[in-house]
Amino acid sequence: MSQLEWVIWHVLGYAAIPGIFITGYLMTAILACILLDLFGVPVGDKKK
Repeated sequence: MSQLEWVIWHVLGYAAIPGIFITGYLMTAILACILLDLFGVPVGDKKK
């Protein structure tokens, strides 16, 4: 692998890291809201 390829792959890899973290955070939040709704736990400003 040439030096240019190495640089390109590292730039792409480091650029992907924030997207991976944000996606993981959002999926965890969505799953938590779905599970809380299924179990009948109020989410947000729902007052029963």
